[in-house]
Amino acid sequence: MDGDFMLEDLTYPAFLNTCENISKMSDKDILKHFPDVPAAETRLKYSRMFRSTTHLEFEKFKSARNVTRHKNHGNVLYAAKQNKEAIEEYESALASLGEIADPALSRATETTVRLNLALAYLEVHLPQSVIQECKRVLEIDPYNDRGIYRISRAYLELEQPDMARAYLKRAVILQSTDPKRTRSFAHSIP
Repeated sequence: MDGDFMLEDLTYPAFLNTCENISKMSDKDILKHFPDVPAAETRLKYSRMFRSTTHLEFEKFKSARNVTRHKNHGNVLYAAKQNKEAIEEYESALASLGEIADPALSRATETTVRLNLALAYLEVHLPQSVIQECKRVLEIDPYNDRGIYRISRAYLELEQPDMARAYLKRAVILQSTDPKRTRSFAHSIP
């Protein structure tokens, strides 16, 4: 056992049992399993979780962790230039996203995952998929400069420089957070 046990693998009764057991552990045992966290803090945390977490909250938490796990694994694969595998992980993250109850968290996470997915699609030359994902991002956040930038790159790959230019102008108007990226991209549009 370590400080970040695999919650995704636990059932609700097993989770409660784990929290109860940790909340009853001696300082010595807690420090053995959770060396970076003070024993009293760990015991208090799991004791509170045991007393206050409902089954529904537990399932929502597991779902959020599952989305994050897929997104993070997709990021690792993308960094390793394993784009097709990264796409699968990002798609799995999106499939799990509907189970997150907090709408604000869900929208923010969806935006990040869709942007990552669009970037991986760019790498494997699937511009139509990039456009689809970026349009969904822009439905959530019409001012998202990364979505605007990536959609313009997709149109450029489709040899539609007028559409690419239209999105790029939109990015410039919105004063992108990375003006160098926008300017250097602007010079690459024929």
